[in-house]
Amino acid sequence: MLVVDLSDVTFGDSMGVGVLVLLLEQSRRQQAGLVLTRLPARLERILSITGPRTVFQVAPSLEQAIQTVTATPTAPSPKPQEAG
Repeated sequence: MLVVDLSDVTFGDSMGVGVLVLLLEQSRRQQAGLVLTRLPARLERILSITGPRTVFQVAPSLEQAIQTVTATPTAPSPKPQEAG
């Protein structure tokens, strides 16, 4: 699990949203979770308007994000495929 604290973000645009979506895709490929925390109102609005807000797990505080991470069981690693 990865917690991304966005409290110091002062500017957000499509590039930043793209980076967050990429990070989410990578965390899913690795079967790891991603929790965003302390989203500035402007960034939360951008994520809501453009659509990806619904796919992100968001916690209002860093403490709650950490609790989410520690309470969420990790998915088992996929078994390697046999050659042949």
